[in-house]
Amino acid sequence: TAHPKIAFTKGVPEWRLLVGTGVYLDDIDNSIAARYAALNNQTKYKIIIFIIIALLLVLLIILLIALLSHKFDHDFKLFFSAVDRAVSSGESIDLRGLKFLEFERMARYANKILQDKISAQRSLLAEKEQLKVTLLSINEGVITVDRGGYILLLNESAKRLTAWKGDEAIGKALNTVFKIAPESKRENINNLIKEVLQEGTTVDANHGTVLVARNGHRIHISCSIAPLKTAEDEICGAVIVFRDITRQLQRENERLQTNKLESIALLAGGIAHNFNNILTGIFGNIELAQAETNPSHSSYKFIVTAHQAITKAKALTRQLLTFAQSGSLVIETIDTAKVIRDAVDFNLSGSNISVELNLPDNLWFIKADNGQINQVLTNLIINAKQAMSDGGELTITAINCVNPEKPGLVGNYVAIELKDSGIGIASEHLKKIFDPYFTTKSNGTGLGLATVRSIIRRHNGQILVKSEVGYGTTFTIYLPATATNLQSTVGKEGNEANSSPADADSAHILIMDDDETILDISSTILSSSGYRVATAGEGKEAIAKYRQAMADNDPFDVVIMDLTVRGGQGGRETMEQLLSIDPNVKAIVASGYSTDEVIANYRQYGFSGCLVKPFQMKLLLREVARVLKYKS
Repeated sequence: TAHPKIAFTKGVPEWRLLVGTGVYLDDIDNSIAARYAALNNQTKYKIIIFIIIALLLVLLIILLIALLSHKFDHDFKLFFSAVDRAVSSGESIDLRGLKFLEFERMARYANKILQDKISAQRSLLAEKEQLKVTLLSINEGVITVDRGGYILLLNESAKRLTAWKGDEAIGKALNTVFKIAPESKRENINNLIKEVLQEGTTVDANHGTVLVARNGHRIHISCSIAPLKTAEDEICGAVIVFRDITRQLQRENERLQTNKLESIALLAGGIAHNFNNILTGIFGNIELAQAETNPSHSSYKFIVTAHQAITKAKALTRQLLTFAQSGSLVIETIDTAKVIRDAVDFNLSGSNISVELNLPDNLWFIKADNGQINQVLTNLIINAKQAMSDGGELTITAINCVNPEKPGLVGNYVAIELKDSGIGIASEHLKKIFDPYFTTKSNGTGLGLATVRSIIRRHNGQILVKSEVGYGTTFTIYLPATATNLQSTVGKEGNEANSSPADADSAHILIMDDDETILDISSTILSSSGYRVATAGEGKEAIAKYRQAMADNDPFDVVIMDLTVRGGQGGRETMEQLLSIDPNVKAIVASGYSTDEVIANYRQYGFSGCLVKPFQMKLLLREVARVLKYKS
């Protein structure tokens, strides 16, 4: 049988050959079949190998997934457990146990959030603590209440002012703790709270509100009530802020009283000045009448009585001038025994008080302002009199003291003790009796003993007090003294005052005063003593006459000038101009204001002497004679 055959040829030029071959197609088919069978077997083997490998890969993947799932579950549980601990305790997430980067990143972010939260909490706690410290330390009382008016919080000041301790007040109704006295302008605190809770407005009660504490103590308060609101602007309660203004009201009252005293002092000074001018004229005329009247005349005793009455009127004006302790002290040497007797006679005349005076003959004189010491004694005597309304005994003892065993007292002093048998002073009041405006009397001002202590201190002295209820009170005052017995000196000055100087005929005197009565009486007294006298109604006129006298070569030897002139130039301004005209001018200043700075320190203003109105004739003559004697 013929078999299909295929031939192939290929030429090789280098060899110059043509190569050819033939192949039977059956052989090729067999070869292909063999190769197909081999390839098929090989494919099956590879498929089996692939399946095995695939199965292995799937198993491996399953194992890896299981492993990863376990690790993921571990990290997941670890992460959320750490987050839970961080939220509850603030502990940071430990990153070392986490295997997945994503969880680590989440943990880092969570840790940052946690740190921010901790920082915010710390800031909030610090702010809360600061607010708490501030709330506890401020002087204002703070009370917060809920919408029902029940107390949620009291700070320390509120507890102190209301006298509630600890947390006893928490949960109680506000009006149980914060009680307002019935006499207050806005007496019902609940009405104020309702007003705030309903309208959401702030209510102020700055004055007229009296808080009654748990212990019964009453204090004046200023009070402000404001609503408390939530973040949604809903009213959830109220806060009451209040403070004690008792001292503030007292200070305001003190300022008011001080202003009243200043007004009274100004009025009293004006009255006393004018009254002293009148008294000076009366004094002079009475003394002239007394000098011209024979003591045996039936009218002489009336003149003497009138003179004594004018002396008491003079003391009254001095009290008016020292009433408010204004002005400077006019320090002079005072007969201690006399000032005590005068004060007793003036204040206890006709009373039911028995007085015992223990005043030694050698009692020293004191260096003091006569008017103000008289006021001290007057206040103490009147207090003793009021303490013995049904009668009693007042014992006044004075002794000389050298270096008293009292703090700050060195040198010579006179100790004056006033002991009464009155009702006494309660121990709780004894430490307050010298405080301004403290008084136990229904109609008292609380200024008497405060004024006494102030005057004694201004004199560099001391005042002490002892008292027992039912057994009376003893006041002891120490005043600077001079150990010199001035009786002989006074007598000499009196003789000198009643005589004219040797050169009286040549002495030329100018008197300047706006009161015609004083000009007349002073001119008469001086003229009757041999002086040549000219007068002027105010400062400018006095200066003109002084210039003219110098131009006429008949200068004035002494000028007597009133310190205060109504509607004209007074003595102080006139003295300044006279000193510019004549540096050697000799002048005497006269005034009814005994506490005036110029009177107290007249030499600093160029004056050579001073006269306090109302002055007696002998004092006027004595001062003129003294100035003339030392005229350069």
